[in-house]
Amino acid sequence: MIPNKEWMSIRNRREPGFVDGVNNFIDYAFSHSANKEAIRCPCTKCRNAVYKGRSEVQYHLLKNGILENYSTWNFHGEGAGNTQDSTSTQELNEDHMLEDTLDDMDGLLNDIYGRRGEEEDFGMDTEEVAEEPNQDAAAFYRLLQEAKEKLYPNCLGGVSSLVII
Repeated sequence: MIPNKEWMSIRNRREPGFVDGVNNFIDYAFSHSANKEAIRCPCTKCRNAVYKGRSEVQYHLLKNGILENYSTWNFHGEGAGNTQDSTSTQELNEDHMLEDTLDDMDGLLNDIYGRRGEEEDFGMDTEEVAEEPNQDAAAFYRLLQEAKEKLYPNCLGGVSSLVII
């Protein structure tokens, strides 16, 4: 059963309703996590990008508050239509969410430097043009490559050095 989420809208983080909500959230999240030592911290500072232990998540939520728009706890066991996700399903959901984050990184880079692979028709035969990419394009291609490379061998979750930056 999904805990009550009304506590998320309480502005005073010292109020007993908020504190109880945080504790219920942490219990729920750890009961649905494959990793019993740490979960993603949904505070406004960590934004579900950093894994923390039980007491650290509690401290962060009480100090920083929870993300306002985190109404469906995707990273903490609340799945679409199934609230009792199995451990393997939870791991798949977390991997899928991380892939979405990396896809967003590609989108961000495309927004900054332009779309890669989209051909525009300028009345030229693109096969005849054989010039090296300019400095910005070369930097864009390098960033795309770095986003696809793992941070270190056997890195779990596909985290790249670009995500760390």
